[in-house]
Amino acid sequence: MDMSDSLARALSKQNLQPGDVVAAVGDNSVEIWALLKATTSLGLAIAIINDSWSARLRNLLLAKVGAQLVIGYGPRGRQSAAANQVDCRLAEDGSLASEGERQAARAARVSSQLEGSVEGALIFCTSGSTGDPKCVVSTPRNREFSALTIGNYLGLTEGQCVINALSPSFDYGLYQGLLAGRFGLGMDLVRSAQMTGELLERIRKGRRIVLPLTPALAARLCRGMPAGERFPNVEIVSLTGGATSAGLRQKLAAAFPSAKIFAMYGLTECKRVAYLDPAEFLQRTYSCGREMAGVTAEIVGEDGNPVEPGTVGELTIEGENVCLGYWGDPETTRKRFRKAADGRVVLFTGDRFRRDKDGFLEFISRNDELVKLRDERVSLASIEKELRTSGLVLDLSLRIEEDDLGIPLITAAVVPENPSISSGDVLRSFRECISKPGHLPHRVVLVNEIAITEHGKHVAGAPPQPAPQDFAA
Repeated sequence: MDMSDSLARALSKQNLQPGDVVAAVGDNSVEIWALLKATTSLGLAIAIINDSWSARLRNLLLAKVGAQLVIGYGPRGRQSAAANQVDCRLAEDGSLASEGERQAARAARVSSQLEGSVEGALIFCTSGSTGDPKCVVSTPRNREFSALTIGNYLGLTEGQCVINALSPSFDYGLYQGLLAGRFGLGMDLVRSAQMTGELLERIRKGRRIVLPLTPALAARLCRGMPAGERFPNVEIVSLTGGATSAGLRQKLAAAFPSAKIFAMYGLTECKRVAYLDPAEFLQRTYSCGREMAGVTAEIVGEDGNPVEPGTVGELTIEGENVCLGYWGDPETTRKRFRKAADGRVVLFTGDRFRRDKDGFLEFISRNDELVKLRDERVSLASIEKELRTSGLVLDLSLRIEEDDLGIPLITAAVVPENPSISSGDVLRSFRECISKPGHLPHRVVLVNEIAITEHGKHVAGAPPQPAPQDFAA
């Protein structure tokens, strides 16, 4: 009998009803997939919350989803600072060790305010780093469709092993376990995306590796590799969660010479949208590829009608990958998950895209990430995209800072392609990349690495920590 059976029996004694929410607080541990299987079998919804998030955010999310039971799982989830927020702990044998009476503050159930059934749902809670945290509701049907479709285009085969350092509170990290279970893969978990050295050691020792990466994590990994080191034991690399530089793609292709490297695009509200054929990985550096099977993507203008190829508009998605909406937020759900006259649900992503003449999708920017710069509303993401065409950059992050007069200026934290590159070299290369002189960063700070979260993404707003040998331009 596996752990999920024991968990299902333990949960059935907790006075929970189908559609009630169980919250799981922990780290990157195999127990989360057993817990998901158990809650799904009982028709319970489960919200996965990273125990490294602040106590304030954890409490906000627990209240927002109306968690009826809070379970600590994994070594950290059983012993972390979140310990006083859990009602019981998941033991290694699948039993639930009670921590006393449930906290009265979480006694009230919170309505999902969604049209579809939330039985067996999985709630992905965002960290709120770019605004109010959202709670995206994924159904069992969403997960089955996405896992099967993604696994098929990746070409996963029994006997491969996923080495995963991404937190299951991130849909990309959670899906690694779903893919492993669906396609008969092994799982080798690294506790945190911040443990780059540990991840590198696992790669060196593994066989038939499937390696999920974000661009930020990939850059840290490449920076940690000795020059010339190669990993022919890696068969598949998947890459999503941000833009990649030309230099980073070259490094990855050299480090994993036998691997099929998939550049992909998706968002939590629909898991995955598109992927680029590995044969095009170095040729189409900034392309997201084409839609995966069963997904329809349209780029529309402000009137909601499709735009011509080459024209920038908002990306919309249809398919069984599109989630139900946001828990407890009907207004935002109606805005983003729009119902057509024939009953179809169309997800308005908030991401600006264009489609080239060959039908490939290209990300431009997010609608909600514009900043004011010299009386102009600009997207840092679009500026960053241009700067990544520099062959001197492995990774970069932009932020707006103010000078002594309160004038906003762009600072670029840059991980250079190799240690001999100076900030002056980078700045000169940037001048050749940008389309508008006013978008050139005022300050370039060379760094050994850029801080990342448990989701393998840049820490929003973190000031750059210059490497000892670097200087500002």
